[in-house]
Amino acid sequence: MRMFSIRPLAADDLEAARRLWRATWTATYGPVVGPERAYLIEDALRDVKLRALMPPDGGRRGFCAELHGELLGTACFAERESVAYLWGMYVDPAHQRTGIGSALVRRVVDDIHKAEWIDLSVLTTSPGALAFYLRLGFARQGDREMEVFEGFRVPSIGMAAEVAALGERARD
Repeated sequence: MRMFSIRPLAADDLEAARRLWRATWTATYGPVVGPERAYLIEDALRDVKLRALMPPDGGRRGFCAELHGELLGTACFAERESVAYLWGMYVDPAHQRTGIGSALVRRVVDDIHKAEWIDLSVLTTSPGALAFYLRLGFARQGDREMEVFEGFRVPSIGMAAEVAALGERARD
């Protein structure tokens, strides 16, 4: 039984998103950047840089999972012609594997207007995330390099899925 709700991510969610992203980024990117560059996480969480990630600027949209007023997950995306680019897909580590991530992806799929494909990147050091997206119906598209923080690039795996196919899987 799902206890959380999914709603649009709004500018008023900035502080809650900052808390969530601090926890998830530390878990996800901390081992990649190492202790000597941990300042990159805090620098990216500063107000000016964080606002650039928040919808709805530049056609970006996003959703969050919430339970009793606490943000437990986020997903942001932007449609560019036939492709929707997904990023900002983070779930509080204490609430992973509870259906939040899947519900956020379903909500993104339901909100896509024109794009035929969803594209995303997964860190090569995140086997759990890779397995999650494969389970949802995404396919590996090849190796990439992703800029996780300004000037700091890491190896990643490109993934994509047809919007229509994801929509069908979500209804099964």
